[in-house]
Parts: sequence; C-alpha cells; structure tokens
Amino acid sequence: MKCKSIFVAILLLGLVTVVSAETSSDYGGSRSIRLREGWNLATIYAIPIEDIFKKAEYPESSAAVDLYSGIGAIFFYDRYNSEYIRMYPEPESVKISQLLKNVGDPEKGGDTGEYGAVVNSSVWIYSEKDQTLNYNAVDGPLQHKYVNIQSGWNFLSVTPEYIGKTLNQLKGSCNFMKIYSYSRDGGRSSWVDMLNDTNFFNNEKFDESSVGAGFVIKVTNSCKMGTTASVPTVPSFPN
Repeated sequence: MKCKSIFVAILLLGLVTVVSAETSSDYGGSRSIRLREGWNLATIYAIPIEDIFKKAEYPESSAAVDLYSGIGAIFFYDRYNSEYIRMYPEPESVKISQLLKNVGDPEKGGDTGEYGAVVNSSVWIYSEKDQTLNYNAVDGPLQHKYVNIQSGWNFLSVTPEYIGKTLNQLKGSCNFMKIYSYSRDGGRSSWVDMLNDTNFFNNEKFDESSVGAGFVIKVTNSCKMGTTASVPTVPSFPN
C-alpha cells in the first residue's frame, strides 16, 4: 500500500527521475490560471492531485482534500476506457487504480509517453465563482515529443512549448479531426472550434497568458505533437 501511494504521488507530480531530463527547465515553476464560474478545462497541475489520489487510495481516511475554495467538482478523462473519472468530490477509487495500471510506472519500464499524456493533460474543473488558481508545476509538463497521443479524443493543456507558435506549427505527426477549447463567449461558456477557424489555426500564436489552459483534440492516428525541424536539401550533382 505504501509503495503504491508513493508511486501515485511520483506519477502525478512529475517527480520521476527517469523523465526529469526530458522536461524543459522553464516548464515548471509557479503559475496561475483564471477560472470562470462554471465548467473550465485547465491543466492537471492546477489541482491538488496528490491529495486527491491519496484520498482515493485510502477512502476510509478522514483526511479532507485540500482544495481551493469554490471548487465544486473535478473530472479526469480516461482515454483508455473513453469515460470520465470523478476526482472530486469522493474520488472514484477503483477507476483511478485501473487508470494508474494502464499508465504504468516509468521507473519500472513503463512507457514515458503514457506518463506524459497524464502530466500534459487537462481536467474539467467546476468553479462556483470567477477566481484565479495559483499552482506549482514540478519538473513538468513534458515536451510534446515525449507525450503519446492516441487515436480518438485526447485532453491536453497549453505548455510553455506552445509560446510563440501556432497550432499548425505544433501539429507534428498528428492528423487532426477536431480541436476545441471551452471558453466564455458572449457571457456563457461553450465549445470553441479551433481547427476550422483557419486564421487561428494557421496564424494565431500562443502567449504566456495561454499556459495552463486546456483543450481537446480528436485524431485519426496515434501520433506526437510538436514542431518539426526544417531539414535543408542536399545540393544536387553538377551537370
């Protein structure tokens, strides 16, 4: 039980030594994200994930999850089973345990890309008021080349890797079918199509204020996002 609890804390707080070299030094640190009243998609780092998973591991414990005030619910999308897992209130312990088995432990030969898909993910947060969350990302999230994206829906969050780049520049080997954010427009929150807005997809660059925001993508193939280096052409033979 103790070992599993430690693994949970390591897995979701990005402290695994084996992947520490695969994160950029400027990806971690203290950041903040603005939540609107209602549902929000935000980085998994914005919630006290260690407390939540300890509560799931020991449901009989009387210890309370140390959440920010005004948070009504948190849900994580389990892409292995295409369903939501309730993280708060009353974490769904059985589903969480199975999720961790599917992700695997990078220290024991597990796929770093599956771990990366967790620490680079976004979660649904229901906020009972407009508020700003201050959070600390420890040794993460990972660069996209270390994040497995699988066919179907994937929940992601904007990282410092995105700054100064467009979605088109970050598509990597992915064939996007859909890309949506969930944000307020005209006084209410709703899905916003980021793929079919060609100006946004091709021209709008992410900035510092975007870091931590969540979005969802649907892809046709297992792939990896990220920029592709431009390779110069070898000179042709002389005539």
